[in-house]
Amino acid sequence: LDGAGATLSNGNLDATIAGGNVTNHAVGTIAVRSGKYYWEIQTTQSTTTGIIGVANLDVPVTERGWASPSFLGVWGVYQGTGSIWNNGSQTPYSSFYPQDTVVGVALDMDAKTLTFYYDGVSQGIAFFPEMTGLIAPWVGNGSATYPHTYVANFGQREFVGAIPDGYKALCT
Repeated sequence: LDGAGATLSNGNLDATIAGGNVTNHAVGTIAVRSGKYYWEIQTTQSTTTGIIGVANLDVPVTERGWASPSFLGVWGVYQGTGSIWNNGSQTPYSSFYPQDTVVGVALDMDAKTLTFYYDGVSQGIAFFPEMTGLIAPWVGNGSATYPHTYVANFGQREFVGAIPDGYKALCT
């Protein structure tokens, strides 16, 4: 992971996203334009205002975000409500996920879908026809007040959930 307003540790697999700005985030350093990939992110913050998903790296970082309709290039699931964020708008998707949940992310760039898993259980497919460009894992801070901590697993250890058929771990 790499990021703005983020402190990275553990080989850049752990990210603490600072409070104070809803655009603070961390983004993966491996990005894709096609194919099917899976990874997991564990939430360890005690607040429920984080977001886990993907970002379009072709969108300038100053315009990339999730908290406003003026922001573009971020798709993900919001911890507090389980809603999907899609380029600044929100749609019901699943229930919220509590602290210490492992959120699996199955990215299918060919079908333009994301499927989120909570502790190995699929929450269903979310379809994003506008999800194009150079796409990378992304975690963000949904609160201007609270910091958030995430622990990434891109395949360097065993996954909590099974990798869906036809998907690869997002690693070298």
